[in-house]
Amino acid sequence: MPSGAKYGITVNAVAPGRPRPEGVLEVWKTPAMIAQASRETPLQRLGRPEEIAWAVIFVASDAATSMTGETLYMSGGPRVANRED
Repeated sequence: MPSGAKYGITVNAVAPGRPRPEGVLEVWKTPAMIAQASRETPLQRLGRPEEIAWAVIFVASDAATSMTGETLYMSGGPRVANRED
């Protein structure tokens, strides 16, 4: 299958993890539940919506012109914490 990259077309994604409250309060109803979710994340905190927005801005900017076929994980590190190598 031909790649769009030779035509200057890039396809990248941002994969957000657990964002901090407001939306989270719909799922985790108590401060204790939010604290537990934070403890389960290697960074020990939930991501902020603006951090995810900054990643989207980067991927859409000229700073990412040499990037294609990539996923930028904004998840606080669970992918690293679960590695077995």
